[in-house]
Amino acid sequence: MTTTALHTIRSCIDRSLEDEPQSVIKVDELRTLRTDLAQYVLTDQLAREYARVFERVIEAARPAGNRVTDVGIWLSGFFGSGKSLFAKLAGHVLADTQLGTDTARSLFQQHLRRGRPGDDRLAELFQEATTYRLRAALVAFGNYSVG
Repeated sequence: MTTTALHTIRSCIDRSLEDEPQSVIKVDELRTLRTDLAQYVLTDQLAREYARVFERVIEAARPAGNRVTDVGIWLSGFFGSGKSLFAKLAGHVLADTQLGTDTARSLFQQHLRRGRPGDDRLAELFQEATTYRLRAALVAFGNYSVG
């Protein structure tokens, strides 16, 4: 690839291309969380999927809810489909993990674009999480097989 082609690609992407992509995502790792959140590309489809997960968890925090106190989330999919990164971000956003003066939720909210249905729903859910003082904890475990 020529230097001109690289320059053209770099000018189209609003992030550093110097960072090596992670081959393994560790859901409970905080060292890369800020970068993961900053570089995440939130599509409308992904926003709708996050909303589906967050709705179930936030429902348990509502005062008029069904008094469910423990909610678990199971993700399944093909190798390389993004399950681990989805789980990492969802867990830290729900737990509102503190990252210096920011939180995972506030950093994730920077990706929301008004007018996209999934994003608008996430904004509503984040407001509910704050109103209902959602308390969540990230508990990671996995089912790994070596073949």
